[in-house]
Amino acid sequence: MEDIERYINGEMEVDERRDFESKLQNNTQLQEEVNRVSLLISNLKHIGLSNKIKQVQNNNRYTNKLIQISVVGIILVILGLLYFLYQKTTDKIAPTVPQNFNTTPDSIQNQKNINLDTSQPTNIEPIQREGKPEKSEQPIASNAHPVKRLNYEEIAMEFYFEPMEMAYLRGEDIVAPMDSVKFLYNNEEFGKALTILNKLTPDREVDYFKAHVYFRMAQYSKSNQFYLNTLAREINIEKKEHIEWYLLLNQLACGISCKVQFDENLLRILNNKNHKHYIEATKLKLRLA
Repeated sequence: MEDIERYINGEMEVDERRDFESKLQNNTQLQEEVNRVSLLISNLKHIGLSNKIKQVQNNNRYTNKLIQISVVGIILVILGLLYFLYQKTTDKIAPTVPQNFNTTPDSIQNQKNINLDTSQPTNIEPIQREGKPEKSEQPIASNAHPVKRLNYEEIAMEFYFEPMEMAYLRGEDIVAPMDSVKFLYNNEEFGKALTILNKLTPDREVDYFKAHVYFRMAQYSKSNQFYLNTLAREINIEKKEHIEWYLLLNQLACGISCKVQFDENLLRILNNKNHKHYIEATKLKLRLA
């Protein structure tokens, strides 16, 4: 029996296998035994394989159930967290219920005494304070913060610097009208400086000075026009870039009405890393963020 199993399973050596096969050819009974054992082994293997397949299928079903349970559990946890956060947020913004302060008996008695002494009717009228605006009845959330508002004029002045052309050296004699303009500009007498400029023949320099004076006087629409006139006449690249920078600051101080032009000019400067005021424009963008 053992030799038959070894033969069927291919566990015999070559010589041993030859001897067994020679016996097998002349022995009918041995052949039947070999066939019977071979069929038995084949059936056992088939049964074992079927059991393994069933076990694998059962394991897969169990694993799938675990996965489904895990997914459902995760979804429930997420929904629970969202509900908790929603409740927490709702609690924060819930208005405070005003307390109902009842008048004490002493205060009522005092009020009656006052009415008797002054011969006034006992009806108590609510006291209204005049001259003070009424407070809004809308509840304020406990986590409310004031909205940050930017003062564009102040920011523009932070980045504004006096151009070299407008500089006036103290102690020098005033020998020309433009020297007078520089002197008055540095003393912040912008109205007087503008009076002199209006008497001069318009040219690039006069328009440039007018642009700066109007800017300091917060007349941004006029300043914008004179900056544009100067920019159109200027041929020197470096000076044009200076004018572009002052024009940008003027449009910033101008506010909402000049926002489109400001955004376009700021983007134009930021796209040119060789621009004289590229660094200042980058800082300005961060300041406004």
